[in-house]
Amino acid sequence: MKDKLLYITNILSCILLIICFFRIGSLNSKIDIIENNMSNYYNMTQSSINSISGSVRYELEQAANLVTEISCSVTDVNIEKETAILDCFIVPKEYNPDITTVSVICNDKEYPMVLENDRYVAKIEIPVFSNSRVTAVHFKDNGTIRTQQLDWYVNPKDDMLPQITAHASGTVSSLRDNGVATRKYSQDINVDIYYPNADFTLKSAQVVAEIDNKEIYRKDVEWTDAHSSRGEQVKPYEAIAPLDDGWIMCYAKFEEIFDVPYNSNICIYIEFKDNTGLIYRNVLDDVTIADNGEPIDNNIYGGYKSDIYTSDGKPLYLKMNDRAYN
Repeated sequence: MKDKLLYITNILSCILLIICFFRIGSLNSKIDIIENNMSNYYNMTQSSINSISGSVRYELEQAANLVTEISCSVTDVNIEKETAILDCFIVPKEYNPDITTVSVICNDKEYPMVLENDRYVAKIEIPVFSNSRVTAVHFKDNGTIRTQQLDWYVNPKDDMLPQITAHASGTVSSLRDNGVATRKYSQDINVDIYYPNADFTLKSAQVVAEIDNKEIYRKDVEWTDAHSSRGEQVKPYEAIAPLDDGWIMCYAKFEEIFDVPYNSNICIYIEFKDNTGLIYRNVLDDVTIADNGEPIDNNIYGGYKSDIYTSDGKPLYLKMNDRAYN
């Protein structure tokens, strides 16, 4: 009898234990759900706080702002003078057209603005091939000066002129013999072109090779393919410029052999010319052959960003001198 009672007790204990396990598992699931909900509520609350904080900050900034509208844009590039016009306009929140005078600070110089159609305007001459900075607007009323701080950078070159990136991929083999390194190029040239302004479009492209800064090779590029960023087949240069939807991708083959003396430099670049006569150069290879015939990759340009010259070779913009780029 005792054995039966013990047996029944063990079975009931096992059943109760199983029930407890299920209840514990159910409680754990509910706890997990509660923790997830609390985490979601916390994230939602934090997001709401951040949104409210951002809105308050924005409203405070707007309340402290002295203008309701302000804009600057680059126009009218003059290549001969190497200048462009920066058009600025400002609509103050409060002003008296008979008393208020407004001026804008550009490149640490103060330029007066003229009231036209309920907004103050100014046309400022700035350099094309270097950055300009607009830092403040001054409002003067009977000797009282109010200042709206700004921090705008303007780059007329990038805003107006064609932007080109180019690089070569493939193989370059080099054989050494009697003080001369014979370099064989078997490469693909890849070029991306963007036209930010219709006044400047590319007209031609040539591959040029120089040894110790002396030109030894020049040949027109024969493009194997050109298409828009949407995949549409296009013709390079003026046929598709300017392109509103993005970049133009162009491709060409480069198969040539050059003999380079030891202790000499070979530089290969692709040279574009635009409709105004400006020249854009993108270096594809820049290598010095050491006295043992081994090539030393100078890699000072990396193939990207164009150097810009006048039609007679005067440098207007050199990437290596651009602090913003380097």
